[in-house]
Amino acid sequence: AIEVMSKCVDPFRPAVRGGPPQAWLEAFVGALVADQCLARVLLAETHGGALSPFRHQIIDVAIAGMAPPGSDAQADLRARLVAYAQMGTLSELCLAWHRGQLAMERATLVDVLADLFVRIDGARSGVPGRSSC
Repeated sequence: AIEVMSKCVDPFRPAVRGGPPQAWLEAFVGALVADQCLARVLLAETHGGALSPFRHQIIDVAIAGMAPPGSDAQADLRARLVAYAQMGTLSELCLAWHRGQLAMERATLVDVLADLFVRIDGARSGVPGRSSC
């Protein structure tokens, strides 16, 4: 499932750090919306039980997918913190959407997620090595 998701989203990674995440999110959300089983496995089942050891791989895929080509996002603590926050947001909203708890079109969900991803990435306070200015 992780390899399937990587193949879906890798071509859409932002060209520059902090680049717009819409294309990547559209690919990611598109795969999760198209396959409810994939969404459940990647977003819910990896939080506990036999699949929990694979949770870190999903975060690694997210970090690699959102990092521009050639960057060293794996070594970047900030990138990892942002990825955890973004994936938590993505997980909760996608699962709620599948349960019918969010009455919105897929495109609206992607726009909301893109806005939240940018806001999370722009948050500076509380991140080690960053000032709050």
